Amino acid sequence: MELAVPATYWELRFHGGFYDPVCAGELCAEATDADACLVAFAELPAFPGFGWDSCHPFGCWRQIAWNRGDEVGVVGYEELTGFLGPLTSVEEVLIWLDAHAYTWAEGDLERGAVRPVDGGFELIVYQLVWYGPIRYDRLLLRVEDGAIDELRRWILSVDWDSDM
Repeated sequence: MELAVPATYWELRFHGGFYDPVCAGELCAEATDADACLVAFAELPAFPGFGWDSCHPFGCWRQIAWNRGDEVGVVGYEELTGFLGPLTSVEEVLIWLDAHAYTWAEGDLERGAVRPVDGGFELIVYQLVWYGPIRYDRLLLRVEDGAIDELRRWILSVDWDSDM
């Protein structure tokens, strides 16, 4: 990933789920006081975050924590676009989609296809649309020049027995 504002280290944290963080770089590698940097990074708040609906009904969410020199911080929903910059890689697109309540199921062509196209990507994703009954839609999206357009939407499933 090529971030809009480079970081020495960043990690995508999963709260409420069962995932190890996805990360890149070396934490506090450029800090003048590495021990103080490590402590500050460990004490970062658990909020803000994004992706609340993507792990229904558990309310899982994500957060990006970063380090640049002596600075540490977290990226929530509001800061995400500025942190990622233009969406030019599959990884950036998937993080952005997750923040906007879309879900991508790798290896499931009904809910998780991605292909490069001229100027961007096309993706099949799914989205929780309604809680009572629980309804998921499948969507065809196109990402081009950092913008995401919905090309088509289908009802994927409806759970009429849901009491949510």
